[in-house]
Amino acid sequence: MAHYTISKSRLATRTGATAPEWYRACSSIGTCVNTWSGRNDLVVYGGHDTAEGQASAAYYADIAEIELNVSKLFGEFTQPDQVGSYEDSNTHYEFPKATGAIYHEALHARYTSWNLDDLQERVKTQAVAQAFMGLEESRIEALGARLIPDNKVFLRASGLELALEDLNEDYLNSMGDVWQVASLSLLSLARLDAGILEASDVRDIHQKTLDVLGADLLAELRAVWQEFQTIVAPRELDKGIELAEKWVELLREADPEGEPEGEPQFGIGEPSEESEDSESKSKSSSGGSLREMLEESATETEMDSNAEAEAQQTKRQWSEEASERAKQVKNQNERKTTAKQIFDKSHDERGSGSGSRIKERRSPTGAERASAVSIAKSLEKAKYRERSVHTRKTQVPQGRLITRNAIQNKAMEARGLRGELPTWKSKSRKHTDDPTLRVGIMVDISGSMSPAMEAMATTAWVLSEAGRRVQAKTAMVYFGSGVFPTLRVGERLDQVTIYSAPDGTEKFGQAWESLDGELGLTYGDGVRMLVIVSDGQFTPRETENLRNALVECRQNGVAVVFVTPEMCWSGMARDAIQKTAWGVHLELSVERIAEAIGKTATEALARAGSQT
Repeated sequence: MAHYTISKSRLATRTGATAPEWYRACSSIGTCVNTWSGRNDLVVYGGHDTAEGQASAAYYADIAEIELNVSKLFGEFTQPDQVGSYEDSNTHYEFPKATGAIYHEALHARYTSWNLDDLQERVKTQAVAQAFMGLEESRIEALGARLIPDNKVFLRASGLELALEDLNEDYLNSMGDVWQVASLSLLSLARLDAGILEASDVRDIHQKTLDVLGADLLAELRAVWQEFQTIVAPRELDKGIELAEKWVELLREADPEGEPEGEPQFGIGEPSEESEDSESKSKSSSGGSLREMLEESATETEMDSNAEAEAQQTKRQWSEEASERAKQVKNQNERKTTAKQIFDKSHDERGSGSGSRIKERRSPTGAERASAVSIAKSLEKAKYRERSVHTRKTQVPQGRLITRNAIQNKAMEARGLRGELPTWKSKSRKHTDDPTLRVGIMVDISGSMSPAMEAMATTAWVLSEAGRRVQAKTAMVYFGSGVFPTLRVGERLDQVTIYSAPDGTEKFGQAWESLDGELGLTYGDGVRMLVIVSDGQFTPRETENLRNALVECRQNGVAVVFVTPEMCWSGMARDAIQKTAWGVHLELSVERIAEAIGKTATEALARAGSQT
């Protein structure tokens, strides 16, 4: 009995190894159990031969390892790629019973910290050893419910299933009826007092316990487990052993002949071998009926806890969405304020902060006009990659299996009911009729960009003209020591304007916030694209702002084209894109920049569309 062992090394008896397809899932579970246990040394093993064939999960203290029987925990037909990362709390709700068993073992790793040598030396009988281990089960779960209250629903989903594994028929039949029912109450009613199970989960078990033990003995046994749940390991080992011995004495008085025999063993033992005269050695034959009652209670509890888990997940998601929405609204309002401050003033106003000045104004060349037309055609095609996403749930196999609902349906069918919960979820995507295109352009005017200012002026004009031709909402800012607008939504650049680039720094963060506030790139509708014309040579703080902006764009489906003229060093620009895994980088000669942007914009928008 028990889901932990302290007496021997599992490495000496285990024959299997974690299958490669389960590496990813077990790795994420390992991260999760180390967090739950407050440790960093736990390893998770996943297979089909775990816990020596007896349990769905087990904790081995001497090797700091948690074993999981993946077939029992996740279902025989669940494939590894259907188990999401356990670092995502939503995965916990997909497999409530499995999560409960995993959390239970993490609690052993956190709280079962008794002095093992003293415990083994001082406990002389198997009955006291079993009592101590049984009392420990509800103690750690009581602590776990207080540690992470949201995880209580998972412990409830797994509680009676774990009890079923502990109360196998060989174990039950090794003792008399009183001892059997007492063991059943210890693994079920004690969890009620621990705050894990509900009264409805153990109603039949409670009645059976009263019938066999009587109210007085049950009250005395209950006082033992309630007190055990309050003790602290490892400093209260004496008290823990005394309570286990008191438990045994109470049962000896009620049933002197029913005590289990054998050497004291702490943890999961070797699988028992049936002998020819095993029936004659059994002290009771009622173990099967107790297990049947426990199985029925476990099925009903799992169904109820699954519904509770779904309600809890929904409530949590609503809370998270409300919090995230409030954060987004605050962020949007701040950016709109920044946009108003930047776009409501001209560059020539005092206080713009930049030393950049206009060096030349000229009419666009024929080549520049041709580039604008070409890019406009590309943008017109690319914007129709905008897609709306529709989620469907059905009982017809398609998409991803909703494991929790499948288990719920199976449990209902076992009770003679029809399971009608949708067990498959899929997404369909449809193109919108005429999506709005939003294009934001940021141009760097720091000193490192001075050799490329003419190329940047060409790029800026070509993009603004292309956006106008497809009726895009286009805005542009130049940023250096200050930020100033060179194109507002609805305006047109009649001329190519070449600025100087004397500034000693770059206020990328302010420029990004003002552009996002003006266009709604991260929160608006339609197809959205950000074009950054820069070498990316920023201060550490602004480099971090750049990476954060790229991450925001990735999360919100904003296509990014990062343009660096050939004569500028582009290492930092490439590094930012690589580290955030977002954006398309162009490093081209002045003559080829405008020509290449159209094709690249199409590629970037297609990639952004595939993210939705």
